[in-house]
Amino acid sequence: KAKKGDESTTTFAVVIYRDQDAPSGVVTMPVDRFTDNDELLAKSLNSVKAETGAPYFNERIDAGIHAALAQLDWAPRSQDDQYTRWIVVCGDAPPYPKSKQEFNLDALTKEAKDKGIEIHTILCNSGFLKPGLNQAKLLATAQTQRTNSTDFLKGLAENPGGNFLDLWDPETIKALYHQYEQVPRITRRMP
Repeated sequence: KAKKGDESTTTFAVVIYRDQDAPSGVVTMPVDRFTDNDELLAKSLNSVKAETGAPYFNERIDAGIHAALAQLDWAPRSQDDQYTRWIVVCGDAPPYPKSKQEFNLDALTKEAKDKGIEIHTILCNSGFLKPGLNQAKLLATAQTQRTNSTDFLKGLAENPGGNFLDLWDPETIKALYHQYEQVPRITRRMP
């Protein structure tokens, strides 16, 4: 949550979702309540380790979003309408097919919208495109599942008014680099 206006305070929580058979479970919440403690954020993000739920590529995105919506302390909209509410989802794999999802896309986006929460999504490639990595089978699976990932993440973002960023798309990467190059550089002279 971030307070609107000049004097803003950004608070955050961290919800991790994984595959159905991941060793640490489907959903973990390293930071399970909103806080503005930057050190806690850094520590929790640095402690996250990739886990496979092999043999599947799919992940339980639906369970992660549901946990963020249902378990975090989102005050009633009428009590804190001065805050901007975001969920930022980073993922590299699609959800399970609709028949195996516990929480469907329409219900998740409706709940987010009802609570005044924007969902912003980022489709990551997780290094599958780096040359020299011996992950041909995983890359092939990721490429065949990309459409499912894109469709779900776009749907999550668009319905409650968020944005979708596709980091698999070379044109998106090129545009981001171009924007970065346009940012004025600030240099300091040492006394």
